[in-house]
Amino acid sequence: MRKIFILIIAGLLTAHASAQNSDNTSAESKWKLGVTVGYTNNTYSMDNSYQSDWQQSRRGGISVGLTGQYNVVDWFGVRMDLQWMQKNYRNSRALQVDEYNYTNDYIQIPLMADFSFGGKKLRGFFDAGVYGGYWLSSRVKGMGTNGLNNVTAEPISQSGMINSKRDNRMVFGYVGGMGLEYRFSPHWSCQLECRYYYDVTSQVKQYQDIKDYRYNGTLVLQAAAAYHF
Repeated sequence: MRKIFILIIAGLLTAHASAQNSDNTSAESKWKLGVTVGYTNNTYSMDNSYQSDWQQSRRGGISVGLTGQYNVVDWFGVRMDLQWMQKNYRNSRALQVDEYNYTNDYIQIPLMADFSFGGKKLRGFFDAGVYGGYWLSSRVKGMGTNGLNNVTAEPISQSGMINSKRDNRMVFGYVGGMGLEYRFSPHWSCQLECRYYYDVTSQVKQYQDIKDYRYNGTLVLQAAAAYHF
């Protein structure tokens, strides 16, 4: 996480230096709207103190969304997205055959400052901001041992795993990203961007004496196409 923010800060300094030499003309497009599609790779973090043989590992997913941006000046803009995103993970045991593959769907709205630099057609950019979201649904598939004999493995496929008393459906966090934009016509551009979302709200509520914090950290590689006007 520190490396991501260091890269963002470096990008801000680069963007500021580039802006000193850029020409800000009234003919430049102020607004752009577009669509995004991407691949997500999520890390699920929890304390395994009382379940030492459990292991959490990453799982991939997808994201799609809408994006909009207003450019205040040539090198600085404000960007807001509306995204449907998967934050998936695997929970397995080292000493038994238990393996649970979780698929979690979220709707998120990131609000970011966008800093860009470069030429008229090809530009680099950095995003930094915050986001809020809502946990829409959860599904789990895998194999689990029988609770009575702890040996027999049974297939599991369930939906609606969210418990309103235990789970926190609202999510907030920080987001940072970097990428390239290519303006291939006066009104159209495409982007390739890498982002990292870090939840600061635990996925489960702290309603017990034993604190059980669980967080998602999601790396997203996404492409976008936008119309400038």
